[in-house]
Amino acid sequence: MSDLQKFDPSQLMQGVRDRVKATFVSLIPDEQWEKMIQKEVDDFFKLDSHYNDSSRASPFKLLVRKVLEELAKEKLHTYMQTFTSDLWENNAPKLNEELKKH
Repeated sequence: MSDLQKFDPSQLMQGVRDRVKATFVSLIPDEQWEKMIQKEVDDFFKLDSHYNDSSRASPFKLLVRKVLEELAKEKLHTYMQTFTSDLWENNAPKLNEELKKH
């Protein structure tokens, strides 16, 4: 017996939206994508009071910001792990060698 599902026009429209988006994205030349992404990366690291204003940001800018935030968190977490220590000495945590250098 097959599973019958109720027709949901919103699912049909979402499929159409996804195909239209994919078509338009494929029309953008690679070098233009690179320029757009580089501009967003530069803006992300620039001190700009308007960059955090999501009401003025394009969906592309919001997406790039989200990806950059996730990447920055991951890289920072990995970097901070170099300063942690699970070793104990004389009933106290032993200072990490990397932390001693700084």
